[in-house]
Amino acid sequence: RESNFAREPYWDAFVRLVSWAKKNTVSTIWSCLAAHAAAFQLDGVERRALSQKKFGVFKCDRVDGHAMMRTMPATIEIPHSRWNELSETDLLNAGYTVLTSSREAGVDMFAKRADSLFLFMQGHPEYDAHSLLLEYRRDVGRYLCGSRNDYPGLPSNYFSEEAVAALRVFEATALHDRSEGLLTQFPTALAAKSLTSRWRPHAKAVFAAWLAEIENAQSRRRP
Repeated sequence: RESNFAREPYWDAFVRLVSWAKKNTVSTIWSCLAAHAAAFQLDGVERRALSQKKFGVFKCDRVDGHAMMRTMPATIEIPHSRWNELSETDLLNAGYTVLTSSREAGVDMFAKRADSLFLFMQGHPEYDAHSLLLEYRRDVGRYLCGSRNDYPGLPSNYFSEEAVAALRVFEATALHDRSEGLLTQFPTALAAKSLTSRWRPHAKAVFAAWLAEIENAQSRRRP
């Protein structure tokens, strides 16, 4: 919740966790907020606030020939949901290797080897088909109850045309008659009808490549 990570109540515990992971793991994944926090703790790389939430499913291209990426498709699709980002320039200047990147979403995955191989994800390959829908509905609810001032934008490259049309009608109603009770009329079932985890094969490829890298590292360490 703080703009400065060091003011978060969990920060001292997180610093200890990063230090432990460097010395005691073969590899560690840091995802979304944890990726931002770990890069800040390790190298002072600061996240930048976005003017709009980076929200949707984005095509990400393989950037680097890192060993872990050799079995990966040239392009993958990955969900993103965040208000902040780490810039490619800042990461490269701090010695990180960018693995996948998107024209729309920016850096997706990046890595750095300390004693452990740290893999960072700004996206969410672990999301299921309905995760972005539920986040969007939650944000709409926050608008209706007055805890946010602006109506949330639709996630990109996610809903069917039919679902988008229904959600736009609901948005128009909400902007005209803002009330918390209106959320009961949110077209959840219609919006969910055509959703699939189309990124799941790519997510499986990401985690399979990561596990293979761990196995290779452990094999090299064995006598």
